[in-house]
Amino acid sequence: MASEGYPRRRSVPWRAIDTEAVVVDVKSGLLYPLNAVGATIWDLCDGSRTVDEIVAALVDTFDAEPATSNASTATASSSTARNGRRAPVS
Repeated sequence: MASEGYPRRRSVPWRAIDTEAVVVDVKSGLLYPLNAVGATIWDLCDGSRTVDEIVAALVDTFDAEPATSNASTATASSSTARNGRRAPVS
């Protein structure tokens, strides 16, 4: 898939709650709840991992099919980029 890292914006507050998480958009005041898969993806988006590495971690953690993990990662990545919660990759 992609070889560049995917960092989340450091200015976006978030909290892990058990296996899930909540991301806060301070500007709009909206909360984005993340299920266990979304929270794992968010946590792994630290800028040091590629999309392929994130997918591999999902496959291992959730015993999921690579195609399913690929789709989850792609959806989360495009959603966070579109909403400004992920830093742009140069």
